[in-house]
Amino acid sequence: MLKASGARTARETIINNSGLAQLHFMKTVSLLLVRNLDCEKQMLTSMKQELASLEDGILHIHKRNGNAVFCKRIIGSNKEFGISKDISQVHHLARRAYLEKCITTGELHIKKMQRIIDASDFAMEEARMLSKFARYNDAGLDLSRILFTEEQNDWMDRTYTPNPFYQENLNYETQGRILMRSKSEAMIGSFLERIGLPYRSDDLVNIVSDNNTKQPYRDNYFADFKVPNLLGGITIHEHFGAFQIENYSQNALQRLNDYHSFQVIEIPGRPVQSDEFTWSFECDLMQAGTLEKLIYRMLLPGLYN
Repeated sequence: MLKASGARTARETIINNSGLAQLHFMKTVSLLLVRNLDCEKQMLTSMKQELASLEDGILHIHKRNGNAVFCKRIIGSNKEFGISKDISQVHHLARRAYLEKCITTGELHIKKMQRIIDASDFAMEEARMLSKFARYNDAGLDLSRILFTEEQNDWMDRTYTPNPFYQENLNYETQGRILMRSKSEAMIGSFLERIGLPYRSDDLVNIVSDNNTKQPYRDNYFADFKVPNLLGGITIHEHFGAFQIENYSQNALQRLNDYHSFQVIEIPGRPVQSDEFTWSFECDLMQAGTLEKLIYRMLLPGLYN
C-alpha cells in the first residue's frame, strides 16, 4: 500500500495500470468533438434567433472626400437610403451582416465536425489504439511510461515531500491510503488512483520570483494536485471547498493571481502554462460524471472547459 505521509513519488499512486488507457487521447478527442459540436449548435441557434429579431436591410459603406457614408439597401431592391445620421441603425445593420457571416461559417464547421464524429473508422481507430495498450499491459509494461514524455516520467519518479504543516488536518484517506485534508480531495485522489493517472498531492509549487522586484503574496504554496497532461506538461489543480473559513476567499484569489503572475516550474525548461492551472469547487463534484470531466480538464488543459 502507499505511504500515508512522508516522501514519495507520483508514480507510487498508480494502482490501476490499465485504467488510464480508457481515457486515452482518441477517446478524449471524440468526446471533445461531441461537446464542442453541441456548444456550436447552441451558439448558432442563439445567433439565428437574434438575426430574426433584427431589422431587415443591407449596410453599404461608401467613401466620400475621405469620410465614410453609410447607406441602407432594402433586400431585393437596388435603392439605397442614407442613414449616416442614424448611428444606431448603422450598428444594427453591421451586427446583422456580422451574424450572417458567422452563421454561414458556423454551419459549414458543424457539418465538418459532424462528418468526423460520424466517420465509421473513428471508432475503429479508437479500438485499435486501446488494443495496442492492452497488449502492452498484458506484457507487464507501465502504460504511464508510454503515454507520457520522458521529461514527464522523470517528474513522476522524482521524490517529493508533501506539505509538512498542519498534518493534524490530514483526516481523510484515498483508496491508496494517501491522507488528504478534505473529503472532496480524497474523492479526487481516489478517482485518479482508479484510472491510473499518477499525481502529487500537497506538493510545493515552484514559483520563480521576478528578480526580487515583485514578490508572491505568500512565500510558499502547496498545490492540492499535480498531474502530467497529454500536452507534455504538468497540470496544477486546486480544489476550493472551505469558503466558510475566514480570509479563505482572499487567499484563494491571491493564490491564483500568483500562479498567473509568476513563472511556475515543474519540468526544467518548460514553465507551467496559464491553461495548465485548473480548479474546482464543491458543487463541481456533486453531479454524476463531473469527476470524469474534471480529469479531462487536467489531461487537456485549455482544450476541455
